[in-house]
Amino acid sequence: MKRLSRLFLALSALALAAGCSHLPFIGKKTHYDDDAATKEKKSKTLATDTETEFKGRWMDKRVSELVGQGMSPESAKAQANAEFRQKYSVTNAAHD
Repeated sequence: MKRLSRLFLALSALALAAGCSHLPFIGKKTHYDDDAATKEKKSKTLATDTETEFKGRWMDKRVSELVGQGMSPESAKAQANAEFRQKYSVTNAAHD
């Protein structure tokens, strides 16, 4: 019995040290405590925000590649935009 309690105590300490604190008595807020209205508001813009961020990063990278190959920044931006529209036409971000 003593051996079992030591094992339980060791496993509990390991779980707490590893960040496994989904237990309500630990005091950390879980995802179940979130307000439903806040969740709904976040989810409405999450896809659009993600696509817009992806487009911005992709455009920055492609424009810098094209400028590095000797294009003017304006031409590089126009070409990168056309390439993005062709390659990622299924996203809402491609239509901006």
